[in-house]
Amino acid sequence: MGLFEEWQPRFAEAGIATFPVADKRPLVGHYLKMGIKASNSLVPKYGNAEQIGFACGMGHRKITVLDVDTPDEKVLGDALDRHGQTPIIVQSGSGNYQAWYRHNGERRKVRPDRSLPIDVLGGGFVVAPPSLAHKQRYHFVQGSLADVDNLPTMKGLKSDPNKKQNTL
Repeated sequence: MGLFEEWQPRFAEAGIATFPVADKRPLVGHYLKMGIKASNSLVPKYGNAEQIGFACGMGHRKITVLDVDTPDEKVLGDALDRHGQTPIIVQSGSGNYQAWYRHNGERRKVRPDRSLPIDVLGGGFVVAPPSLAHKQRYHFVQGSLADVDNLPTMKGLKSDPNKKQNTL
């Protein structure tokens, strides 16, 4: 049994529509609009895919991901202090971190503060655990899919009404 075949039903049970990914690229079209039913239909063809992804800010379980693009735990800790604690922390295959929050209208914003290696992913997609990357598997450092219903909203974002997107 492949990773997508094994984990797609687990994510679907948590209300998250997923799609197969390879080398951090979706293997299917329309992945940002995919629902659970469409996700389920992908298993026969893509069951052996070793990476799984989901759309941020979309679907039944709307999730915003704070993407901390460094393995530095101090940067992660400072980000959690600034944006609030969350029950789900993921470590990526490269050792970087994701903190999952309940979506609250955030948009995708790459490097909203250029001095920090952090992206706010309220749009687009993320690769999720237990995807296999070049160095290691993505994994839950804290929490699990069972905690999706308990995600808090992200704090500490400044709105920019001219750009209609949030910044750090």
